Amino acid sequence: MLLDSVVAVVDNFEKISCVTIKEKNELIEKIYQHWKPAYYRIRYHLLNTSSVHDLVVKEFSHLHEMVRRASVPFEKLLHCEIPDEEMAFLTVLFGGWLTREGVIHQINLQKTAVVVCENSATISTYLFLTLQVLFPELHFTQMLSRREFERYTGHYDVVFSTTHLNTNKMVFVVNSSISSIHKSAFRNHVLSALQGVDPNIIQIEQLLLIFERFGNIIDHQGLQRALASYIYAENNAISAVGSFEPPTPSLTDLLSRAHVHFAAELPDSWQQAITQASASLLRTGVIEPRYVQIMLNKIAEEQPYIMLADGVIIAHAGIDDGALETGMALLRLPRKIAFADYMHADIIIVLATHNPQKHLKALAQLNEFLEFYDGVNVIRQARDEHALIMEIARQH
Repeated sequence: MLLDSVVAVVDNFEKISCVTIKEKNELIEKIYQHWKPAYYRIRYHLLNTSSVHDLVVKEFSHLHEMVRRASVPFEKLLHCEIPDEEMAFLTVLFGGWLTREGVIHQINLQKTAVVVCENSATISTYLFLTLQVLFPELHFTQMLSRREFERYTGHYDVVFSTTHLNTNKMVFVVNSSISSIHKSAFRNHVLSALQGVDPNIIQIEQLLLIFERFGNIIDHQGLQRALASYIYAENNAISAVGSFEPPTPSLTDLLSRAHVHFAAELPDSWQQAITQASASLLRTGVIEPRYVQIMLNKIAEEQPYIMLADGVIIAHAGIDDGALETGMALLRLPRKIAFADYMHADIIIVLATHNPQKHLKALAQLNEFLEFYDGVNVIRQARDEHALIMEIARQH
C-alpha cells in the first residue's frame, strides 16, 4: 500500500514536470525508505521540528508546487494534508535526484504569481490571460477576488491586483483594462523590480490611485498616457526611419472565415474538440503541431481557468510553445461537453501568439463582444459561419 502510493506519486511528478526520470526504480526505493517513517510520523502527529520549509519554498517554489501536486496519493492514503516540513523534505528528495540525473534545469523555477481582480468574470479572465502572455517569465496559478485572496493560503511570490492589498509580498497594481496602458513600460517596471533593479521605480497605476484620493480625474486615460510619456520616455517605441511595423490585428482580422467552424456533430472527446478547433491554425502555419499537444497537456494536468463566459473557453499555450504567428480560431459545438471533468463548453476558442502584445487588441475586442454585445448568444444563434463573422464585424 505504501509502495503503491510512492509509485503513483513519482508517476504524477513525471507527468506534471514533463521530465523523464531515468533511474526511476531507484528513486521510488529512496522515497519509499523516507516515506515509511514519515507516514507514521504524520499519522500519529509526531511533528518534525526541522525548519527547512521556508528555505525550500523560497529557493525552489515551482519545484515545491509540482511535488505538492504530485503528492495527492499520499494525502489520500493519510486522509489529511501533508505537513509543510514533510512536504519540504519530499521536495529536497526530488530536487536532489533530478540534480543527480542532470535534469534539474528542465524544471521551471519561475516565480509564482496570483491575480486579484474585483471585476466581472469576463474582465478578470481577460486580465489573467493577458498577464500570462505579457509575463511568460512568471508562473500564474490563481485568479482570485479580494475576499478569496484574504483567505488564500497557497504559495505565491508576486501579486497583480486592481487595488492595493495588505501583504508582505511584492504587489503590482494594474488597470483591469490593461490594453489601455503602456504595456511596455509596465512590463519593464515589473521585470526591473523582480530582478532587483531600481526597486523605487515609479508605477503609474499607483500614482493614479493616489491622485484619485485627493481630487477627481476628468481624463483618466489622458493623464495615464501623459505620466507614462513623462516617466518612462518610451523612445524605444518609435520605429527607426524606414522601418515598418505591421498593424496590430483586430478580432475581425484573426477570426476570418477560414478560422470559424460550426460542427454538425459532437467530437468523440474534449481532446478532439481542441484539436478540431486548432485545425485551421495548423493548416495555415500559425502554429506547429506541438502547440496543440501542449494545450492538451495544460488542460489535463494543470486545469487552468480558461472560461471567458458561460460555455466559452479559450485555450492557449505560451509564445515559445510552437506559435509562429498571431492567430485565433473558433469552434461551435451542437451542445456543451465536459473538458477534463472540470468545465463544460460548447464554444472553443484557440488563441496563439508569437509576440506578448500582438494579440491584445483582438482579445480585448473579443471580451467586449462577449460582455457588452451578448456575444455568447450571438455565436450560438448564428445561422452559419458567415453570419457570425458579419455580426462581429458590425460590432467592431
